[in-house]
Amino acid sequence: MKKWIRVILCAAIVTLAVAGCKKKEAEETTEAPTESAAPVEIPEASVVLGEYKGISIADPYQEVTDEALEARIQQDLAANPVITNVDRPAENGDVVNIDYVGMKDGVPFERGADDNFDLTLGSNSFIEGFEEGLVGAKTGDELSLNLKFPDDYWNAEMAGQEVVFDVTVNAVKEQSEAELNDEFVQRVSEESKTVEEYRAELRKTMEDEAREMADFQLQNDVMEKVVENATFTGLDVQVDAQLNQEISMLESALSQQGGTLEDYAAMSGTDVEGLTAQLREEILSVTQLNLVTDAVAEKEGLKADDASRSRLAELNRVEDVTVLVTQYGQEAVDKTARRIRVMDFLTENAKVE
Repeated sequence: MKKWIRVILCAAIVTLAVAGCKKKEAEETTEAPTESAAPVEIPEASVVLGEYKGISIADPYQEVTDEALEARIQQDLAANPVITNVDRPAENGDVVNIDYVGMKDGVPFERGADDNFDLTLGSNSFIEGFEEGLVGAKTGDELSLNLKFPDDYWNAEMAGQEVVFDVTVNAVKEQSEAELNDEFVQRVSEESKTVEEYRAELRKTMEDEAREMADFQLQNDVMEKVVENATFTGLDVQVDAQLNQEISMLESALSQQGGTLEDYAAMSGTDVEGLTAQLREEILSVTQLNLVTDAVAEKEGLKADDASRSRLAELNRVEDVTVLVTQYGQEAVDKTARRIRVMDFLTENAKVE
């Protein structure tokens, strides 16, 4: 089953990104493009809609059970242990509050220092040897840890480098299991004061989360059926042409950075064949969604409105849609917002049973 909600987000962002690139190129290019720079013409597929209104969908909402509520409470207890300052050497599992400065050849390096940092020993949050070097330390201790970054460290400048961390231990704290009582509730909740109030608050939160998940699943199920009911012509030709273009662009970009498609695929946890299959599936899904939503919009006379533009801004994590308009242009924003409105229209007209 395709995750159409994820697809529509991808389609929205990709549409805007492509439009933004074209807009930028048009503004910055002063010379006629060379023959090699000319864009490859992608053949366009077409769609004939099947049934798209009144789609019957089973209600995906699941009630919050008492068992689920108790499991969530246990998770909250485990995530919020009681932390107490102790006057003893630090052990694995303890939290140490530290100030530290990392230095290479006696010079502090970027992002290698912090103050009043709470570190759980044994969490493997730092490079090998750092946390181990703090086991046995006491409040007030000052230590110098001679360490080496891993050879495969993500930051190539620091990979394999020998460094020294100067560390001051401000406090050693012991963690113990929390108990469900009024004291715990008042520590973790801004609204509840008692266990009874906390249970009611948590159940309401879980019900809201369940409804939100159900709404997303409902949209997903509706979109899946609408796409299944549609008939596409020339779909494979368009998808394959776009895939070849994207692979070519990716290889060119990687080559400029001294990389290869094989390297990129390996970083993504697959090989070139697997990467190509993933890209093709994404292109196929976006193409199907765009064809179907555009066809529904035309048939129903749906256009972008303030609500759909606001939702587009929310999806792109900007406060106001004018930010997107400035960056990508009004036409691209409205085209994408219209597709979001179609998704809402299809869901609103579905029969939830």
